[in-house]
Amino acid sequence: IRLAPKLAILDPELTLTLPKSITAATGMDALTHAIEAYTSNIAEPISDALSLYSIELIAKYLPLAVENGNDLEGRKNMLVASLIAGMAFNHADLGAVHAMAEPLGGLYDTPHGVANSIFLPHVFEFNIPSNPEKHAIVAEKLGANKEGKTIEETAYEGVVLLKELARKIGIPDFRDLNNVNPEDFPFLAEGAAVHLCTQTNSRKVTREDYLALFQKTYEAKNTTLI
Repeated sequence: IRLAPKLAILDPELTLTLPKSITAATGMDALTHAIEAYTSNIAEPISDALSLYSIELIAKYLPLAVENGNDLEGRKNMLVASLIAGMAFNHADLGAVHAMAEPLGGLYDTPHGVANSIFLPHVFEFNIPSNPEKHAIVAEKLGANKEGKTIEETAYEGVVLLKELARKIGIPDFRDLNNVNPEDFPFLAEGAAVHLCTQTNSRKVTREDYLALFQKTYEAKNTTLI
């Protein structure tokens, strides 16, 4: 209880000198918070409302904030989005993206937002069968057009949009991170499998699933540095 803040002061002027790379990584961290809270297996109406508004804000303002760090409107809305995404996951917890990103960060000292960004599209795709409707709604908030498509098709477009967003703002590929060694993936998968966030992931995830997700992410070429 003593760690829970009573007040949050959101001053966009304090973020104007934040470098592009940190703006991108922290923004994607907030997006991961919102998406995982919304698709969590213990999500509820309050977390859903907060998550969806956060996703909408981030999809619109994160590219602007990265492109022009002096854009006060972009900075302000990213602060709001980050705050309410944090409120959302305090209601609904997180999922497999964080279960993978945190062991990775511990082993390689990878920036947390970068790790989340790298795994987010692949976990999102893995989770779609558990709740296609919610994943389709996330995809729409990211900019997907549902007209003429099934719910599943709309949801899978969200995977593409997440990869495109990461590419646009300069998130590196998994294999481009320093010291990443596929021989470590079994150890990382074990850490992810016992992570508390695994329990609230949208879809049941086993150690073998995590191992496959680490390998798939490593083999994929999703993003390009700018």
